[in-house]
Amino acid sequence: MKKPRTQEDKLKRAIRDAIVIDPLISVQRLQDALFEKGFRTSSNGALDWHYVAKMRDKVHRQSVENVDHQKVSERVAEMKERYRLVFERLIRIAFYSDEIKKEVFTLRALEIKSAHFEKSAGLMLLSWSPT
Repeated sequence: MKKPRTQEDKLKRAIRDAIVIDPLISVQRLQDALFEKGFRTSSNGALDWHYVAKMRDKVHRQSVENVDHQKVSERVAEMKERYRLVFERLIRIAFYSDEIKKEVFTLRALEIKSAHFEKSAGLMLLSWSPT
């Protein structure tokens, strides 16, 4: 039986979401995840194993097709944006300098000062007694 396109698109999105969480998800676990999200048969059972496998393969083919159609520069730009923070951190590690050492030392000094302040404030609260 042919499903309406909107229902099939919702199912594909749910499958994509489940695959993002666990890329190595089995079809059985995917069936369970879809059942929990409300995708059921007319008899209120889990979707057929073969249908879920077919839809998973269809989603995979579409994602591969979309990547193939993208230009390399667009894909590199997306990757750079995704991994920008990691990249900046690695650059800081690779080109470690005295400025970074001073910055780290300053941050640690502030942490120590704030910890000392919190400790003294806590001691003051403990020693205070209402009369």
